[in-house]
Amino acid sequence: MSSLVIQNIKAESIELPSLIKITNNRPITKIFSFLNNDLRYLSIPNLEEIDGSVEISGTYPSYFDQLDLSPIILQHNGHFTKQKMKTFEISDQLHCKQDCASGSFWPSPKCECVKTIDKNARQALKDESEFPPSLIIILTTDDSSDMCRLSSETGECSVCLGGLRLQDHECVTECNKRRYSFLDTFCLGECPKNTFQVVKDKIRSCELSCAEGHLITAENMCIPCPNLDCTERKHCSYLRGKTTKNVYNISEVLHRIDSFNCSVFYGELNLASYTLRELGSHVLERLQVLKKVQVIYGALQIDFHNGLMPSISNLSFLENLQKIYFDQDSTNMLTSLDLDLRNSSLQYLGLRSLKYVDSDKGIDLNVDQTRDHCFVTPFCQNTENFSLNSLLFNQSSCEALKSRCSCHPACAAKYGCWGPGPSQCFACCNFRAGDKCVESCAEESGYYQRPGTKSANLCSPAVDITFHKDVHCRKCHDECSAGCSGAGANQCIGGCRHFTNNGVCVPTCPGNMFSDERGFCQQCSAHCKGGCTGTGSWLGDGGCHECSALLPDGLTCTSTCPNGTYSTAMDKSVRCNLCHSNCDVCIDNGSSKQSCIKCRFAFHNDSCVHECPTSKRLLFISTLSIDYFTKELEDGNRFCTECHSQCFDGCSDSSPSACFKCRHKALVFANRVSLLCLSSESADLFFSLEYVGFAHSNNHSTFAKTLNERAHDHDLVSEIQKSIVSCSRVSRRL
Repeated sequence: MSSLVIQNIKAESIELPSLIKITNNRPITKIFSFLNNDLRYLSIPNLEEIDGSVEISGTYPSYFDQLDLSPIILQHNGHFTKQKMKTFEISDQLHCKQDCASGSFWPSPKCECVKTIDKNARQALKDESEFPPSLIIILTTDDSSDMCRLSSETGECSVCLGGLRLQDHECVTECNKRRYSFLDTFCLGECPKNTFQVVKDKIRSCELSCAEGHLITAENMCIPCPNLDCTERKHCSYLRGKTTKNVYNISEVLHRIDSFNCSVFYGELNLASYTLRELGSHVLERLQVLKKVQVIYGALQIDFHNGLMPSISNLSFLENLQKIYFDQDSTNMLTSLDLDLRNSSLQYLGLRSLKYVDSDKGIDLNVDQTRDHCFVTPFCQNTENFSLNSLLFNQSSCEALKSRCSCHPACAAKYGCWGPGPSQCFACCNFRAGDKCVESCAEESGYYQRPGTKSANLCSPAVDITFHKDVHCRKCHDECSAGCSGAGANQCIGGCRHFTNNGVCVPTCPGNMFSDERGFCQQCSAHCKGGCTGTGSWLGDGGCHECSALLPDGLTCTSTCPNGTYSTAMDKSVRCNLCHSNCDVCIDNGSSKQSCIKCRFAFHNDSCVHECPTSKRLLFISTLSIDYFTKELEDGNRFCTECHSQCFDGCSDSSPSACFKCRHKALVFANRVSLLCLSSESADLFFSLEYVGFAHSNNHSTFAKTLNERAHDHDLVSEIQKSIVSCSRVSRRL
């Protein structure tokens, strides 16, 4: 409609539900005029665009004082005014519970406040297939009996009343936690492409812009600035006109992006021959910093016409740029993207990640008919992603350029490409592995096809050109060197990037393991600490980096210090030091009882000795001692104990029958094994073990005592002498 004039209307109500856009070549569009005294209600609920300024004048209901149509006025300098001669109250409104709030609302006789949806919001909802193309929001109603308005086309719920939200054609109080609330009225599975995700108090929503005090991420999320300090946004922005003499300083822009790692740039990014001139011969090198930018919130201008930048053959320094959102407060430009490539030296664009440019201001594209510039076709072949305001091809056309393009066979040619090669496709025929289009995921090293997914099949003639969605291959684990069957480090096919530990690819072997020549992790010796280079239990190459405990030789590792050594702490381990030669277990290298916990041989006078005292020059074989024998206690310690007085040359206990040699004479028993040492008073008597009452006595000590006491009993001696087996001095060792 070119204009709307309402005049001399006698009806009480006018509803224009199908009116969407008013375009007028006059400076003022009047949508209300004189002599409408009977008109009570005017409703244009789906009006989304007015091209020009708006004036409401004449006699109109008082609620028009609250009406604001400025959100749907297209012209940047357009305005909305009211010139009233007279207002009047509508008596029917007295029974309504609630008046309409200020804004673009249209009251109706049903006491409903109906809000128009602005162009951006309406476009966002049009992209959602579950919603009808014409939408309104009913904010308030007095009719609580029916909270859902049915669509005349589908018969399903299309509008919810009373503050409820539309979700899966049902009216709900709150959106499901996996859904996003949009305009507090709709529940969406994901946010539309020109909106931003906001998560607040675990509630998800889609917003048309980020609120003050928030940053935009490359994933289209609005996040609060840390500590409410939007330093990142301040540092990652450049507004033309804020600098001296309004000169665009590209060096300052690049410095900010590089210094603050700006993935989102706020403001105008102007890459023209006159702005890049100051970069000198290093222009291409300096522009590489733009690979950090993924989103521009402002505008982008690229002007390389007339071949003024011969060193730049493509725009691959912008290969990670994904989206451009227009912000008139951040730029003096009138479009989101302005490309002037006439007679430039560019061979291709290389904007392989670019998927969306704000359609509000669109794209101005000016190229020539050269073969190289056919790689701009994604702009004119994907209207859902890009909106071309002007397309100047010097009598060429998008179809003509497309026919001269040689996109890679893996590209879906109907969507165009940004340059030659499988990494410059706007859409892939089958699968996308990272930035590259492939026929199958197995074709590209490091990727796999998720079970259950199918090829996009976009190269089929039956596929609708207005819609596409890449099927992405999943990335293998970073430790896989080639392919894989799944995402885990234990699902690698073709080997590991670094090492293998029990079938799992790992960046390094665990601390108690080493890598063999095949890259397999092997167990270190149990005596090693801090890793090893081989299975050896020594310190150094092929053995341990450090020892749990280092033996006195300074080379051999052990788990704990053995007997005969004591431990002292080193920087990262323990060193074993030799005990005193007479100690078996010790706490230092002394030989006293305070130093030795257990003697190697025996204790004597609270010290460890190598042999028991030797003053009587008799040898004790088992301990290399003389005149003393060792007595072993329950704790394993042994002590030097004095032998019987009749012993000579050692003993095994304190009895006279335990002597290894007798000091005087010995009584040898009939078995010629047992020996009994006698005192000097019975030195000349020798008896057999077979004698009378002592013949079978095993108590040699008692026998010796009795014999020594009765040595002067001649009758007894006479009897014993009859039983003498031998009469010789015995000198033997047991």
